[in-house]
Order: sequence, then structure tokens, then C-alpha cells
Amino acid sequence: MEVASVSITPLDGFWIRIGVKEENRDEIHESFDNWLDKVGEKMKGGEGLEEIVNELFKKRQELMGEVATFFIKKLYSEELNRETAVCPRCGKEVKRAGEHERTVETMIGEIKLKRPYFWCESCKKGFYPLDKVLDLSNRKKRGICRERGRVWLLNSPSAKPKSCSRN
Repeated sequence: MEVASVSITPLDGFWIRIGVKEENRDEIHESFDNWLDKVGEKMKGGEGLEEIVNELFKKRQELMGEVATFFIKKLYSEELNRETAVCPRCGKEVKRAGEHERTVETMIGEIKLKRPYFWCESCKKGFYPLDKVLDLSNRKKRGICRERGRVWLLNSPSAKPKSCSRN
């Protein structure tokens, strides 16, 4: 009698815990493949190590933003698909009025979110429940410059942190 052995890594446990199926993992791998293709398009041959590393450093935020977006969609799918919400001002239940995109800059890169929008006719105010769930402020940049500066100092002393100027 032959016994099959299956090894489960801690990462496998994580995937199972948040309900990620094989096709979801394939989606992440596809994002990574696309990212590698984009990086490869920038390389023309003859680059030194510094040029290669700098290009990878620039592009990694794009990949990490995509991965973060994937996890938000997976972990908060119920919130993203809700059709009704309770108005935080008056307590009335209101229907979804559409979907709006928001880009949030984080220390790992930009995250683009399409989130449900709700309009309360009584209060004449709109709101985004997902913003509250994710603890997003009304600002695009959520105090990331200090953290980016620290990462920049640790990783790339000759580079300038992206989007942290006070323009």
C-alpha cells in the first residue's frame, strides 16, 4: 500500500485561511508574469547591476499594489458587493448609487479601488462604507512619506522617495 505525502507550508495555511483557491493563486502568478514582462521590456541588454536593480526597485511598487488590491478584493468581497448600507448620519438604509474608483498611495505602491458609493437622499450626502472598513482617510496619501523616507534610507541612499514632495 502506497501512502501519498502532502506537505503544507505556512503560506499554504494562509491561502487556505483566507479562502484563496488555486485559480486565485494563478491570478497572482499571472500578475507577476506580466510584471516581469514589463520589467523585461525596459531592459535592452548591456545594463549594469545598478541599472537592473534600479528598474526592479521602481517596478516593484506596481506589482505590490496589484497584490494588495487582490487581497482587498478577496478579504472584503462582501463589502465590495454590498447593495445597501446604513447612512452614518441619519441611520436610514440606502441603496447603492454606483461605484467610484479611488487611488490610494501606500508605502508598497498605489492601490486602485473600485468601491461602492451610497447616497442618502435625506441627508443629501454620499458615503463609502469600504473607506471606513479599510480605515482610509479623505487624503490620497495616508501619512506614508515618513515610512517611505525610512524605507528609502534603508534601501536606496541615492534615490528620492516618490511623491513625497510638498508641491
